[in-house]
Amino acid sequence: MKLEFLELPADERGLYIEQAAVRRNVSPVPLEKDFWVYWLLGMLFRSVPPSIQLRLLSQFVTQISTIHHDEVAGDRICFLVNRYQP
Repeated sequence: MKLEFLELPADERGLYIEQAAVRRNVSPVPLEKDFWVYWLLGMLFRSVPPSIQLRLLSQFVTQISTIHHDEVAGDRICFLVNRYQP
């Protein structure tokens, strides 16, 4: 996955993250963390065979839901992973 966003200088990426955080009324720190988590998850999914993807997704969603006590976070991850699968 090639994202032009990743090619921007770090300070410019920071401005985009700050603006997105303001629009959502959240802190930029977790917003940036979520970006990198979803980006990494997408990279992992493209690097493993489909037979392993479901197990990886299941373990990841379970961990995220447990950490955040939030099933919605797991649902967002499932949506994003399905969106970027080939």
